[in-house]
Order: sequence, then structure tokens, then C-alpha cells
Amino acid sequence: MSIQHITHFFQKSTRAANDATNRMREAAFLSLNDLKSPFFTDPTYGPQWRSLQAGTNNMISQVLERRKLPADYSHYAVMKKGGLKEHLDMVIFVYDNMDSLRTRIDFEFKFNSMPQFAQLFDKDAYIKPTLAEFWYDNGWVDKMCSPYGNHITYEKPSREEYLHTVHRMMTKKFPPSFFKQFYEFDHREDTMFCENLKSQRVKHVHDGVAAYLETHGSSFDIEKLRQKLVEDQKDKLYGIWNPDTASFKVLEYTKEQMTPTEFLRIENRNTVVLKAGTSEMHLLLRWKNTLGIATPAWQISIR
Repeated sequence: MSIQHITHFFQKSTRAANDATNRMREAAFLSLNDLKSPFFTDPTYGPQWRSLQAGTNNMISQVLERRKLPADYSHYAVMKKGGLKEHLDMVIFVYDNMDSLRTRIDFEFKFNSMPQFAQLFDKDAYIKPTLAEFWYDNGWVDKMCSPYGNHITYEKPSREEYLHTVHRMMTKKFPPSFFKQFYEFDHREDTMFCENLKSQRVKHVHDGVAAYLETHGSSFDIEKLRQKLVEDQKDKLYGIWNPDTASFKVLEYTKEQMTPTEFLRIENRNTVVLKAGTSEMHLLLRWKNTLGIATPAWQISIR
């Protein structure tokens, strides 16, 4: 952790750098455990660190009030969680003056935006067939390859190999393969070559997702989703950081909002909309990493 990481709480990042920047922001919370940290008294960055501390204190006060707990507390401790299996960024343990645990806050950090509160993966088959199966069986893999012509080095894999590999997260360390070659196309120094091919591929991606949802979107397994949300979203809240006011807005969803009941429509060619109490649950289907190459997933928000 660098003392300068605090600046990320007060400035937006590019979309490409957003994941890395958010990891720095989340790591910065751990510095709040050390009240004697020199970060807080630094002449240059100290005011920003103290602003984060004050904003976090206020967020804890908001949570205590919501839970009808005494407003006074002696200290708190932040534990980083994170990772796909955890379903939250961190936990804040709040202690009273007798050093007893007053409450536990399961906390998801968001920077200046309403959250996409959950992500589900296509491989778990909330719709059958999955998007990956539809992609291979209905010619969309071939459409993805078509703009590249004789630039394709690795030919289309078998169906079994494709479905085995397509759900792996794409990184620079991904082994050379049919999948990795598209990552490399996108990162060639020949910018015009990259952009022309990528724009064609992106159009195929959007059209393929639209075709899939038009055919199968209304069969989304709502009961399976309900069970998953009960398991993953219980007692979790969101702290939405406003860099202009150096403060958090606390957001918690109701049980009704976490209990979708019926299919409503397909929106924007890429989103399944479900009824959830008096709200709507929006499930955006997209390809993670390099578009159309690896890891299709659902990103879920409430509106």
C-alpha cells in the first residue's frame, strides 16, 4: 500500500483501469485499522486519508442507526475479503467500549455509482442452453473469426474443448491458443488493424447476444436465481463513495428486491428484466475480458 493510493478516492479512473484502481481503493481501507499510521499526518496526503476515515466513521454511524443499535462505539477493524467465492469486498467489525462486538458489516465498495450488486456466470446455466453452447452451435464462433481471415493461427477448437476453455478468465498469461490469439490481435501495435477487426467482432457479439436472448431469454430460471441471491446477498450493504463530498451513501436492498418473481421483458437486446417487488431486476448479459472470446456472465442491478 502506497500513501499516494488515497488519491484514487478523489478522482475517476478510465474504464480500462477501473478494476486495478478499485483494488487499490479497497486495500486502502486496511490502513484505517492503524490509527497511528503516518499516512494520517502526512502534510501532503494526510487530509485525504483523514477524509476517508471521517467518511467511514459516518457510514458506520448510518449502519448503527439503521440497525437500531447504540450510536457510540470504541473502534472498528476492517478485514479484506474479495474474490468470486466471497461475494463481498470486506467486513467491518464494530466494537463497543467493553471491546465486545456490536455489529458486523458485510461491505461492498462502489465508487460514485449505483451498484451492479452481483455477477453470475453463464456456465451455471440459468438459461439452457447456455450462451456458450448457443455461441458454438449456431455459428457465432465462426462469425467471430470471419473478420480475421487468414490472420487466424489457431483454428476453431472442438465443441468439447471450446466449452471447457471459454469460461476461463482471459489474462496476459493465458496460454497460446485459439482464445489467446484474439487477445493478441487487440493488443497489436498496428492500431488501425486492431480497431477495424475489433469493431466488426463487437458487432457480432452484440448481435449474437441479442439472438440468444430473443430465442431463450424468457426461459431464465428465476427460482434458481432466487436461491442464489438468498445465499449470497444476505445482510450485505453497499457503501457508495462520493468523491466530491468525501462521504458514503449506504444502500441496502430489501428482501422483496432480492426475490424476483416473474419475467417482464428483454431490454436493449442484452438484458433480461425481472419483476422484484415494486422494483425491476436487470440482468445484463455480456462477455467478460476480450469481447466474445472468454467468460460470458450476467451482471445484476436493481432499478
